[in-house]
Amino acid sequence: MNPEEIKELLVKKIGLEDLSTEEQDDLISDTMSALMQRVITSVMVELSEEDQETLIEKLEDDMVADDEIESFLKGAFPDYEKFVEKETVTFFDDLEAFQKEEMERLEEMDQ
Repeated sequence: MNPEEIKELLVKKIGLEDLSTEEQDDLISDTMSALMQRVITSVMVELSEEDQETLIEKLEDDMVADDEIESFLKGAFPDYEKFVEKETVTFFDDLEAFQKEEMERLEEMDQ
């Protein structure tokens, strides 16, 4: 799943159509950041100790671009693409469930 597909899924799944473009962009940016943190945290346990150390160094280095980190992960974790797709689907399912629970909770408060 590429970033554009993820953005489209986000807009569709949690109904961002009514927000301004600026609000959509802010929310998408925050959500993409949370998704990447989740992916990196999940993939970290699958890496060798040496690869974990290398990844941490890359993440801590502000000069390392996201593309370089992704290339490293693709090389260190053979099923990285499938893993990211699975984590993305799970992330959005969790987000959708949270949104539903919150809507129900708000409706109960209104009654």
